[in-house]
Amino acid sequence: MAASPAVEDSFTFVKGLVTEGGYFAHPKNAWKEGFNVTPLVDGSIERRSGLDYESVYQLYAASIDASERDLWAFTVEQWNAVGGNGNLDFFVVQIGPTIHFYESATGTVSANKKSFTVDLTAFGFTGLSGVVGSSVIKATAAYGKLIITNRDCEPILVIYEPTTDTITTQKLELLIRDFDGIRSPKQVSEELTEAQWTAENFWPQALYNLYNQGWQDDKITAYKAAKSNKLPGNNKVWIYGKDTNDNFDVTVLDKQDFGTMTAPKGRVILQAFYQDRSSALSTIASTTPPGSSVPSTPNYNDIYESTGP
Repeated sequence: MAASPAVEDSFTFVKGLVTEGGYFAHPKNAWKEGFNVTPLVDGSIERRSGLDYESVYQLYAASIDASERDLWAFTVEQWNAVGGNGNLDFFVVQIGPTIHFYESATGTVSANKKSFTVDLTAFGFTGLSGVVGSSVIKATAAYGKLIITNRDCEPILVIYEPTTDTITTQKLELLIRDFDGIRSPKQVSEELTEAQWTAENFWPQALYNLYNQGWQDDKITAYKAAKSNKLPGNNKVWIYGKDTNDNFDVTVLDKQDFGTMTAPKGRVILQAFYQDRSSALSTIASTTPPGSSVPSTPNYNDIYESTGP
């Protein structure tokens, strides 16, 4: 059968911009690059419009110096149906640590800047070493309210008051249980004294793990007295050591086989985005076991993985 000629259009661009393809094996119907153009779903492209100030614009004098310009984050988010009003929308503009608001459903947006702002530094994490405002925010509307999240601060709830044209803000502190604990250098069933844990550079982390697993001072003290001053292993659950009078008894606990799995964890409650285990230990250890010494500011917040293998 004789071959018949056919014309094939290989430049529809319907697959859009593909950056992974090479010059000799580029995907069909895809394009490599374009400048000041926008690809459309029908395969065509159109010229991207330029940017200019709006008519009757008003510039906001932010007075930003060079160091702030290089360090701060700048972004724009939207707050639709502000206060539940479907006719009221705001632009949420971040200039470093300050959030500004503009009415967006107006002829000239820049002339409708609101008088209120949100200061991110007021919601910064305790102990944060970075600069609040150096990372961009994300904002989402929820039932007329605005939720702002940022890497450097707690989530913020913004509520608009239409009668006074003001906003109120509050911190949304998210709390989680510490189901991870601190990774131990020893097997979960291994038991050491405080001095031995200190030699392993894992005191008071070992004590923190026991607290997080539900152990209390009086139970730890009783266990140490019966076990040559050794602390219980991370696989032991103290409630299985209750006698017939519902009191903790080490001999009853020894009758149980706990295997090599870690005990359930989660007594300690931490902030979700700044998990300060040092402060948690200081709070939970209001009274330490006799003969123990818990540093007031232990430095182990960067170690947070599960205990044991």
